[in-house]
Amino acid sequence: MKRAILPPSLMVTSIIGFIISAVYTVSGTFDRLFATWGENVGLSLGFAFCFAFVIMFVSSMISMTPTEEELKELQVR
Repeated sequence: MKRAILPPSLMVTSIIGFIISAVYTVSGTFDRLFATWGENVGLSLGFAFCFAFVIMFVSSMISMTPTEEELKELQVR
């Protein structure tokens, strides 16, 4: 099975995006921005953003790990 090599900028974006989303969620800024949309919408959006950035980070970590075939090639050399 082939793997897709993701760019390093994806990891940087996921880290920065998670930090910004977490700070805005914890400080209540999302709640104030989306107060007209309903109760706890800002908290839900903040959690969704944080979760999306965590998934991006996990996918970039998975794309960095070598496959078993690549490990076998390194052991042969």
